Amino acid sequence: MSWEQGAVLSMLLVLVIALVVTKIKPAWLFAGIAFIAYQSNLLSLPELAGNFTNSSLLTLVLLILISIALEKTRLISWVGLQISQGSHSKVVTKLGLSTAILSSLTNNTAVVVSLIGAVKRNQRHAPSKLLLPLSYAAILGGTLTLIGTSTNLIVNSFVENAGLPSLGFFAPSGIGLAVLVVGLFVLIPLSYSLPTYDDDHDDSLPYFLEATVASHSQLIGKSVTDNGLRALRRLFLAEIIREGRTIAPVCPDTELVANDRLLFCGDIDSVTTLQEIHGLELFGQHHLNGQSMLEMVVSHSGHLCGKTLKQTDFRERFDGVVVAIRRGHERLAGGLGNIRLEAGDTLVIVPGKTFFTNRA
Repeated sequence: MSWEQGAVLSMLLVLVIALVVTKIKPAWLFAGIAFIAYQSNLLSLPELAGNFTNSSLLTLVLLILISIALEKTRLISWVGLQISQGSHSKVVTKLGLSTAILSSLTNNTAVVVSLIGAVKRNQRHAPSKLLLPLSYAAILGGTLTLIGTSTNLIVNSFVENAGLPSLGFFAPSGIGLAVLVVGLFVLIPLSYSLPTYDDDHDDSLPYFLEATVASHSQLIGKSVTDNGLRALRRLFLAEIIREGRTIAPVCPDTELVANDRLLFCGDIDSVTTLQEIHGLELFGQHHLNGQSMLEMVVSHSGHLCGKTLKQTDFRERFDGVVVAIRRGHERLAGGLGNIRLEAGDTLVIVPGKTFFTNRA
């Protein structure tokens, strides 16, 4: 072994140890190793610069950016809604195929992260029986195309560096498709043996959410049960406000009419569940464009204490909309805009562009 090979192995060993035992950002560690290699004449400047213009690396970065953009759209939620219907075997099949297709075109890790939320919101099947099939389907789908996984791109870069023609986009598709089919045939029956864990009965504090039945909604004229509003996991329909009159408790056969305001108690993750119900407009839904939500607590000395959201002109004043309110384990009543806020109330807010400036 030459001293150059020994030096490279030593640097790789130091890099791995540093990645495991230190909290230094990986980017700094890799940059430091590259700098040491350059200063030691183990790596020339053209070789170092060439890695930054490697087509496979650039493709991988673009795929990550595309995956981030997809997370901000309703596509993932729509896919999650479509695959949640049917028997367990049909759901696993649809989940596997859709995940594999998405994973073959974008970063598979990002696909899994994006679909986890949709799987957890599945109202008919326990997420514990779907999460492992989701993960394996993403791995199998990555073998379908050249850009399906970073491993394929790295191999392609080695091929190009060897002076050989670049691999085609569908070069691994033949083997990948066979592996995917066999994998799904294995995943579907094995998924039945996965444990059933459900968190319907957890002790998390309930949030208070409001949604309105749109005038053109397909929910109109159907009962609460027929619309599936009694079978929502981690979400309970507490009351209906109809033309100023409160209907509580809500009977399963209560028919919905246009402009009914439905008041739910449940987990904050249920915000997305309500968004996916066609014909139901979540309070402040036009503000929900994929941005993150914030939790804020009403202070004892704050000017919000003792007032309703309408009285404070919260939306206009702060450029933010409150989509949920929590007050311990207490079940609130009335619309969100009419609840008199108390110290300690937790508000879930979708901030606008000037929200943080207006707070100051």
